[in-house]
Amino acid sequence: MTPTKSNGDVHGTVTSQIIDQLSNGIVPWKISLTGNGLPQNALSRKTYRGLNTWLLLGHHFKENHFLSEAQIKQLGGSINPPGDSGFPVVFWKAMEGEEKPSIQSITVFNTEQCTGIAKDKIPFPVKASIDPIKKCESLFTSMFNPPNIQHAKENTVYYDPERDSIQIPPMQQFESPDLYYLTLFNELVRSAYHPSRPLKTEIEIKQCNAEPFTLEALVAEMGASYLAQWAGLKVEVAEEDEAYFNTWIKLFTEDIFLLVKAGTIAQKAVDSIINGRGKNEVPHQEQTTIPIEDEKPKRGQRKRN
Repeated sequence: MTPTKSNGDVHGTVTSQIIDQLSNGIVPWKISLTGNGLPQNALSRKTYRGLNTWLLLGHHFKENHFLSEAQIKQLGGSINPPGDSGFPVVFWKAMEGEEKPSIQSITVFNTEQCTGIAKDKIPFPVKASIDPIKKCESLFTSMFNPPNIQHAKENTVYYDPERDSIQIPPMQQFESPDLYYLTLFNELVRSAYHPSRPLKTEIEIKQCNAEPFTLEALVAEMGASYLAQWAGLKVEVAEEDEAYFNTWIKLFTEDIFLLVKAGTIAQKAVDSIINGRGKNEVPHQEQTTIPIEDEKPKRGQRKRN
């Protein structure tokens, strides 16, 4: 597997792709999977992680299965048509003479871009039918020492790190269960870095040039969308998101390292939530429910601490 680019070139390449998608009204981390599953390598069956998830979504293939050029040749296939464009994926690799691993990239192709590969060489198991809501609920039994969740009167959504508590209106006040859980997951990702949890490295609260976005906010957006897609929820771009397209483009243009950094941190948070590392070491906190009024909460209406 030969790297195609390194360091600054890699950051510039992946950032340009995301900026192009945003310019066309596509938010890569807010794409519903519609039964395709998260992008994975067709040969190793491993799911792509971090920023690679967003780099491989949104290309309108029937299946999210990808192969490197070397793997295509290994399977006796070829790219069709020849010269067709692939998609970059990034990874960290220890290079000779360097103290720390450096970021590299290779190009992968969707299996629909390939020809000459026998189906039995890359068989995929039958997809199991999963209840998205049950899968969402399972996160709160697997997460290590989950935060307290309060359904309160205020029509605001926020995570309070001092009380390790998420405030959110109850599900029935949202337009759909999917939107409720997507909103809740945003705050859950923020809570993953609480000192009481296994992730010991706090999110660097990096104030970007254009408010209201910080590294923390971008991490929460990415992590929440990944959790929603993992659970099989419907993820859509809301009207409020469209107002921020130019802001995102400006941020990513000014800091080409921001995307990779945010994707890496978001993946760590997601892993800690799904895998529940150390979940038996500290008892789970009880969730508190408080009756509230019937008012539809608006996305993006969150209290800042």
